Amino acid sequence: MSKGARPGVLRRSRDIREPADAAPETSWPVTAVALHGCQPNPFNPATRIRFDLPDDAAVRLSIYSLDGRRLISLADAVLPPGRHTVAWDGLDEGGRQVSTGTYLVQLLVDGKQMVKRATLLK
Repeated sequence: MSKGARPGVLRRSRDIREPADAAPETSWPVTAVALHGCQPNPFNPATRIRFDLPDDAAVRLSIYSLDGRRLISLADAVLPPGRHTVAWDGLDEGGRQVSTGTYLVQLLVDGKQMVKRATLLK
């Protein structure tokens, strides 16, 4: 677990005004774990990351630099089934703005890993 994160806690975005609480959308059935990536991408100053869970699952959603450093953990919780959205405001764990570049969005669900790219443009 990253510094400052607590189990079962989702971080809230500082720049996106919509909730970043990963509340599930239930308008259609979810049959598999999926990481849909970021909208918008590329982004400035913030983006939304969408993922699906077919069942209750332990989830960790983190942002990494291309050299493998974890910059921030956005979600570390057991979440219910459905489509989830979590916001990232381009800040690292210490509240510092990350630089222009490409980052890796990693979703870990019950030990399985999925990765997508996100690009911050300034």
